[in-house]
Amino acid sequence: MTFGGMDLTQSDEFCEIYDEYMDLYDIGLEPHAITQQMFDKYLASITHNALFAIAKAEWSLGFRSKDVFLRVNEIIDTEENIKYYRSLGFSEQE
Repeated sequence: MTFGGMDLTQSDEFCEIYDEYMDLYDIGLEPHAITQQMFDKYLASITHNALFAIAKAEWSLGFRSKDVFLRVNEIIDTEENIKYYRSLGFSEQE
C-alpha cells in the first residue's frame, strides 16, 4: 500500500475503493447495494482503509449503513487505526 501523503484518503487502497464505489453509483446502483457488493468483494481482505473509503462514499451520497457506521466507530473508539499507522512507522504528529 502506498500513500501520496499523510492523509488516510491519499492511500492507493482508499482511492481505489472510493472511486469504485462512486463509479458503481454513477451507473445507477443504489448505495445499499454497492455497500453489500463491496463487502462481498473485499470480505476476506477488508481493511481500515476500505471501511473508511466505503464510509466516506456513503456519507458523500447522504447514505449511512448501520454496519459500516458501527465498524468505523469501533475502529476509532479502540484507536485501532492509530495503532495500525504507528505499526507502519508513522509518527504521532503524522
